[in-house]
Amino acid sequence: MTKLSEQLSALSSRVASMEDRANQFKSESQAKRDEKIAAIQADVEAKRAKFESDIRGIGDKVSATWAALGEDLKSRTSGVRTAIETRKEAIDLKRAQNRADRLTENADAALAFVALAIVEAELAVVEAVDAQLHAESLS
Repeated sequence: MTKLSEQLSALSSRVASMEDRANQFKSESQAKRDEKIAAIQADVEAKRAKFESDIRGIGDKVSATWAALGEDLKSRTSGVRTAIETRKEAIDLKRAQNRADRLTENADAALAFVALAIVEAELAVVEAVDAQLHAESLS
């Protein structure tokens, strides 16, 4: 298993460049944007599969909790994407703006979830470090 510090570093790097990638995305052609969306969707699926695989390797209670959270997130995001895809071919300005508004709301909700997950992850990291230090103090 990767060290906590390495996982935090990788996460930090990805988040740090997200805003720049989003701004650059705005100036790209539709074909390039479609290509990037497909690549990110594939990355999401790969990370979801890795997450599911990783949690199988940890304790049953912890594993079940994270598995349920992962399934809930997958179900909710899939539902939102399905609803959005059915309206994707908006022709007029009002429908296109409504779609953009829904996708912005979805992005806001996803970012709020990530913010919560980061705080939860920070708590998990400090608790793990504290437990390790406590175990070492007993030896």
